[in-house]
Amino acid sequence: MNALQGIEGQLEWGAQPRPECDVGQIRIRVAAAGHNRADLLQRNGLHPPPPGVTPEPGLERAGVVSEAGAGSRRRG
Repeated sequence: MNALQGIEGQLEWGAQPRPECDVGQIRIRVAAAGHNRADLLQRNGLHPPPPGVTPEPGLERAGVVSEAGAGSRRRG
């Protein structure tokens, strides 16, 4: 999969391994994404992501649920 990454202080598209959809998680086929203040702070090293959360920026996303892990709840 491709993901937006912070590389040497710049945002760039890069290939990432596709993570497994774990228990209680969903996978979204992203149609639109935005960057907010937390993303900008993270890019500058001032807002580390919480443990267990992807380090790639882009907290705001919209799209279609394409996969659901066991125990996840999705509403149609």
